[in-house]
Amino acid sequence: LPIIFERYEKNNKKSWGTVALLGKNTDGSIFKHTNFIGGSGGTYNQFKFTSMFSIHDTKNIKVINSNFRENEAYDDTIHIVYSKNILFEDVKVDKVYSDAIDVDISSNITFKNIEIKNSKNDGLDFMESNAVVENSKIYRSKDKGISIGEGSMVSVKNSHLEDNNIGIAVKDGSSSIIEKSNLLNNNIQVAAY
Repeated sequence: LPIIFERYEKNNKKSWGTVALLGKNTDGSIFKHTNFIGGSGGTYNQFKFTSMFSIHDTKNIKVINSNFRENEAYDDTIHIVYSKNILFEDVKVDKVYSDAIDVDISSNITFKNIEIKNSKNDGLDFMESNAVVENSKIYRSKDKGISIGEGSMVSVKNSHLEDNNIGIAVKDGSSSIIEKSNLLNNNIQVAAY
């Protein structure tokens, strides 16, 4: 059975905050068969977490066969920052308040077999990071399916982006390699500027 993070009372509309991996003592953490429903963000000491699942200043993290949905109030469902060697595999993200997954100033980030649906902003948003997106599907993002910005390098392979405002945007000195991927029915398929 999955591990579930959700509201204490199902009828209570108040979000519950964040699960955060913070610092070197979390290196090597693994989440499998875990569901996150209805979180938001929060603060801890001097840190402000802008997502219901935060990976902050750590490495060698795996998130496998997990689901994230219905976050509230804060910018991201998942936020990765100052981290390296992070793997998300067989992960679903749905009904997103703003960005589904935000990756900032991080390296060797891998997304395999992820599915993102119904983001009110971006599906995947990269800043000053390098990453691989493989065998993934992104649907109905109100802004960009994948936003690659601020000097990032992202490889997109065997992926499907459909019904987003912009399929993939590459900007601000960033670069991308897109291979064997489908971009369908996006208002703009690819924007590079």
